[in-house]
Amino acid sequence: MIFTTPETLVQHPQIIALYQTLVDDVNKGLPSWTMIKRFKLLNSTLTIDNGMLTPTLKVRREKVNEFFAAEIRFFIWELGHISIFPLDYRCSYN
Repeated sequence: MIFTTPETLVQHPQIIALYQTLVDDVNKGLPSWTMIKRFKLLNSTLTIDNGMLTPTLKVRREKVNEFFAAEIRFFIWELGHISIFPLDYRCSYN
C-alpha cells in the first residue's frame, strides 16, 4: 500500500478494517451500552498547540466537540435521530 497523503490513509478500506478489528477486540465482553458502535478515522492530531490537549495531555472535550462538530452531527443524523442537540447539550439523570 502506498499513501500519498494522510487523508488517503485514513480513508483506505484496509486501514479502516484494521481499526474495526481493534474496536471489535475492545468491545468483546463489554455491555452493549459501553461498546464503540461507530467510528471514523480523521486526518487530525490532538495537540497542546491546537488547544485540543491540556499541558498534562488531557483531552479538552469542549474544543474537540467544537472542532469536529460537523462530523458529530453527521453521525447523529446518520443514525436516524430526529433531534440534533447542540454540542453543549447535557443529559440529566435526576
